[in-house]
Amino acid sequence: MVNSVVLVGRLGRDPELKVTSGGISLCKFSIAVDRPYRSQGGDKVTDWLDIVAWRDRAEFCANYLQKGTMVAVEGRIQVRKWETPEGDPRKMYEIQADNVQILVGGSRSGGGPDYSDDDAPPSSQGSGSSGSKARESLGGDDFDDTFDPSDDDDPFGGE
Repeated sequence: MVNSVVLVGRLGRDPELKVTSGGISLCKFSIAVDRPYRSQGGDKVTDWLDIVAWRDRAEFCANYLQKGTMVAVEGRIQVRKWETPEGDPRKMYEIQADNVQILVGGSRSGGGPDYSDDDAPPSSQGSGSSGSKARESLGGDDFDDTFDPSDDDDPFGGE
């Protein structure tokens, strides 16, 4: 059995970093992923997927991701189930991120990372100190790529 997912999408808002009572970093964010087709009305169909990153990956995401950043996320699907106080069953699907890689920066005051042609965007892959290597690979703050959720360009080339 395999539970593996690879997603490419843009953050809809800045990530939220939290620390558990045990001192473990946790970062949550959502990405918009367009489906490769349009609705009967001709509108793009977009899924909003919740992503959860832990430990070093959480720190990486909190430090380098922002609203509008295009990322590649590798991970697995996790289902959380619970009951409301009224006893109604609920479930939530999340992607547990094993690797997060910046593809294109977002826009925030001060700009985003500036990559030279020879530099690859930072990645949270691996279990070591992902943050330190990523911090070393970042340059200045001249990168400008604005995110417009109403943009009609379909990144998947769909009709």
